[in-house]
Amino acid sequence: MTAVSAAAKENKKEGLRKWRAKNAEYVRQKRREYDAKNLEKKKQYDKAYCLKNAEKMNRAAKEWQKNNPEAVFRIKLKHKYGITPDEVRAMLEKQNHVCAICGTTNFNNRGRCLEVDHCHTTGRVRGMLCSGCNAAIGLMKDNPISLRAAAMYLEGTC
Repeated sequence: MTAVSAAAKENKKEGLRKWRAKNAEYVRQKRREYDAKNLEKKKQYDKAYCLKNAEKMNRAAKEWQKNNPEAVFRIKLKHKYGITPDEVRAMLEKQNHVCAICGTTNFNNRGRCLEVDHCHTTGRVRGMLCSGCNAAIGLMKDNPISLRAAAMYLEGTC
């Protein structure tokens, strides 16, 4: 390939990039239409690509997560608990920024003050707990009878 044709090819690529940027919504719409018509073909391609490039994709995902902690937090909240950061802030305000059980504001080992507590049976969010209290009720299988028995045991032995 000559220097002229390489430059012309690069010029054409740059023009296409600019056109795509200028017509981003149109390009997205056409991509959605193509993907909808070729769903099975796209699934096969994506699966093959992921298998072939797993290490590269994992590195890119970890890098993105490192650079976007707020987005990661927001996504995890929505996916795991079905809530938003605003709802977490509202719960924290309602609890005066302390654990709903012990009243601590101590930080956990990940640098967060309180964790979202939820019922493992229904998925309903109950409130914000410190990591110790969250672990304790989790170890007691979220069973109020066991927790009362544990409290009675402690009260009778101290």
